[in-house]
Amino acid sequence: MAEKQGKKSSAPNRKDQPVSTTNKATITKTSAADEEDAVCVKCDKVVSAQDYAICCEICESWFHIACQKISRPVYDYMVVEESGKQLHWNCSFCKHGYENMHRNLKRLEKQQEDITRKQEVIVAELCETKETVREKMEQVDTMENRVNTLEAKNLGVTDYIKQDETIKLSLITRVSELEAKFTGVESGHVGMDKQNTTSMKINQQQAQEQVETVIGEVYRRNTRVNNLVVHGVPEERSGTEEQGNEICMKYIQRIMEVCGVRDSSEKIEKVLRLGKTQQDKDRPLLV
Repeated sequence: MAEKQGKKSSAPNRKDQPVSTTNKATITKTSAADEEDAVCVKCDKVVSAQDYAICCEICESWFHIACQKISRPVYDYMVVEESGKQLHWNCSFCKHGYENMHRNLKRLEKQQEDITRKQEVIVAELCETKETVREKMEQVDTMENRVNTLEAKNLGVTDYIKQDETIKLSLITRVSELEAKFTGVESGHVGMDKQNTTSMKINQQQAQEQVETVIGEVYRRNTRVNNLVVHGVPEERSGTEEQGNEICMKYIQRIMEVCGVRDSSEKIEKVLRLGKTQQDKDRPLLV
């Protein structure tokens, strides 16, 4: 309630003389130009220094106490307490606006709390996502290192296979030479008896079988160099062994594709389980 105190010296008995709460009551008016008369917002009448009127502290508008239905005792009490600034008065319009503002502030505070909580959740999710991305990047780096190692081993195996191919061609050449020699021996000894000829043929056949055995052993040894033993592949126990091997083949092909090996289906001849079947343990897989 703004400037509600009137002239105390001129109001010893408030029942006989009105006490004004207007600013005009504390101002000595020397002319009409000193201050224009305030107007009651409710009745649209001039509020003079002798009227019982009250001013809203927010909008600073004036009202007659009768227009606001304020009793005289209440008004007198408000005037007395005004010296200590103990009481405040606002018009109904400002009071309603203040209540709306208070509700809006409460709503804004709640919205701010909700936004803060959501922001904390988002920050936590971002931190978790960042950690997941970091782990994935580490896995990718590890996979790249493994791929590089496999490529280096593959180059060594390729060189070894080329050497074995050279040995194989050399053996085939030697076999051809031996066959030519045996053919010459047969043609040079036409007059020999059938027993000697049969013995020579047997020796020739045995020599050829030995050479083929050596070639086969070299080939199997080269093939074993390319074999892989994979652990941890789930074993299918419900179907047949062929069905289980087919599932394992697809599983290994996916692993090879992740490692960057192209056309893995053409490079994998077969897959099979090693050892006896166990109910609680998956057997290693030979690729």
